[in-house]
Amino acid sequence: MERKDARKLIQVLATSALVVSVLILIHAVLWASGIQPGIFGLVPRDWAGLVGVITSPFVHADWTHLLSNAGPLFVFIAASLYFYRKAFFRSLPWMFFMTGIWVWIAGKSGPHIGASGIAYALAAFLFFSGIFRRNTQNLALSLVIAFFYGSMIWGVLPVQPGVSWESHLFGALAGLFLAWYFRKLGVPPKKRYFWEDEAENPEADKQAIWNYRENWSGANQVIVPSDPNYPQDQW
Repeated sequence: MERKDARKLIQVLATSALVVSVLILIHAVLWASGIQPGIFGLVPRDWAGLVGVITSPFVHADWTHLLSNAGPLFVFIAASLYFYRKAFFRSLPWMFFMTGIWVWIAGKSGPHIGASGIAYALAAFLFFSGIFRRNTQNLALSLVIAFFYGSMIWGVLPVQPGVSWESHLFGALAGLFLAWYFRKLGVPPKKRYFWEDEAENPEADKQAIWNYRENWSGANQVIVPSDPNYPQDQW
């Protein structure tokens, strides 16, 4: 790995670790102070609960809830920063907004908390970005995400009581849409070779084809189109 790539990798891992550390610190403060995280939750169809669009991903019900989100978030944030830096920074605010508003409109009653909706948005963003961009490296990343985190698909179904499957579903839909919308952002220009920019020269091409047809190995003379002995009716 080149020094530039190694430095980039260290930076994205450090950034991802910082985000997860902030979530751990917030939960530790709430846990130590006895503050119920539900007061920062997103409450569907409650105007006061709209603040949860921003605050709910930062609070968790307990340590198990937090740790179950910390691992995927670390991986997804690091991968998004490394492979889709520009699109990631443009997409992240929309992941909060789209996921939160959709849950507020259609989610079940009661506070919704946790960063799992953002984790699902990032997972869908990573997976579908590789498909929409049709790049070998990006497609390989999509396959890795599908292999290690494919079981997350079951989280969008109401199969586990007490889990905000609506956040998972709407987060995944937000990630899918944003992957498509930003599919061209940060894509390097297609590599062109110098001969693609050469001007066309039909006469030179004709000369080349003619020489190929009329001259064979061992020929002691090169016939040119101006030679009166050349049968012009072949062209």
